[in-house]
Amino acid sequence: MFRKTLIGAFGISVAVVCAPAASAHHMIPESAALVLTVTGSESPTMTGTLQCRPAGGKHRKPAAACHELSLVDGDFDKLNIDRDRACTLQYDPVYVTATGHWKGKKVDFATSYGNPCQFAVMTGPVFAV
Repeated sequence: MFRKTLIGAFGISVAVVCAPAASAHHMIPESAALVLTVTGSESPTMTGTLQCRPAGGKHRKPAAACHELSLVDGDFDKLNIDRDRACTLQYDPVYVTATGHWKGKKVDFATSYGNPCQFAVMTGPVFAV
């Protein structure tokens, strides 16, 4: 009897340990942990962090940045914050990168904008580091 109880208890513990976890997709909070860099042609590289849920990090406007990113589901290529703002055609490039994760998806983004105005139009508060 003791042997059957012991074997039964062992079987239950194995089932608990080996049971598949709840879907990882459902367990990941709508969060972000990103490292952001901004480099202008005449300014040093600025680096910051952005966390969402709760909004924070080394960032000047984390809540606004998290909001804008949530509107495009973390897809930096879809950012276009201030569509109606016109910019001059001067060439003064701004380079940006974002690495980390958004809702469990890996983020590895790098691009450049023609000038600070275009950078502001496209990204708004997202890169306010």
